[in-house]
Amino acid sequence: MRRLPIDPRRVYASGFSGGAILSWLIGQRGDQLAGIVPVGGRPPDGFEKAPLRCAAWIAAGTVDFNFLPSLELEAAAAASGVAHRFEPFEGPHAWFSSDEARRAVTWLEVLAMRDGRRPRDERVIDAALAADLAAAEADLAAGDPLGAARRFSAVAATYAGLREVAAAGERGAELLRGAPARAALKERKWVARYEEQGRRRIAETLALLAETEPVAPVGKLRAALGLDGLLGQARESGERGRAAQRVLASVAAQLGFYQMRELFAAGDFPKAVVALALAAEARPGDPYLRYNLACAQARAGMRGEALTSLEQAVAEGLARPEQMASDPDLASLRSEARFLALLERVHAKAAPR
Repeated sequence: MRRLPIDPRRVYASGFSGGAILSWLIGQRGDQLAGIVPVGGRPPDGFEKAPLRCAAWIAAGTVDFNFLPSLELEAAAAASGVAHRFEPFEGPHAWFSSDEARRAVTWLEVLAMRDGRRPRDERVIDAALAADLAAAEADLAAGDPLGAARRFSAVAATYAGLREVAAAGERGAELLRGAPARAALKERKWVARYEEQGRRRIAETLALLAETEPVAPVGKLRAALGLDGLLGQARESGERGRAAQRVLASVAAQLGFYQMRELFAAGDFPKAVVALALAAEARPGDPYLRYNLACAQARAGMRGEALTSLEQAVAEGLARPEQMASDPDLASLRSEARFLALLERVHAKAAPR
């Protein structure tokens, strides 16, 4: 605040994943913020103990494992009585696009004009309103009456006092009463139950992996996850396919990131091999999961398997020769002819052209 000419009435916070949680906590714990933009987040532990005290534009990818938890944030914002929007975008657990970011900032600025925290700019208001109405109509044309209803309702809430938008609110309410929106809400409830079951299966699998000595067979863990069913359903279209993709993303995150870190830190590489093999199966084509699997296999003395995984990682797009040449996890492979040939290939791939 000392270095930059910041309007103290228009300070906002945004963050992705863990940063989204942090932005929410700051929005709960003081009056410093006029709004937050949490992306791909989830409710913080104990979040229900305090209301949100600022506006919230909540965003999540349609196949983000935090998609439904982001909807929980929207419900919490609504219960807090603050201005709020939930805006999904096509994609996984990742930041939204610059266009989505501009929409969020514009919405926050419209709220600032509505609430007297900045002078009104009629052109900005008109452009934002036109874009919101067009997005609602696009949802309706795309066969998403629930999305359209949410947008029309958001228009009524956002622009009240700035423009005559009662008709948008009525249209949103009418859509919500309609059979297509009711069917979509019923489908969303099914999806919520399905994803909750998936989370339970993941927790049971993590417990089985941790408690079984020696390491539980991969087949037993696959069955505990219901991996074949998830992979099959993920190929379906619509909400049910996206729900399976989100559960698979959770499998990859829990086993291929969090559990992998713990197992590497504990030096339990045989279990790390199993965890990463399952994660790579849940998210095929991810070169970084394959690379980490190769590291675990090399540490576990599985040199042939490690070289195969490393070759797959390179085939899937990994091009990090310096890391491969210096990574202590791959030290046991340094003298292997296959490793040297692969390293030469990656050097050539990474070389500027």
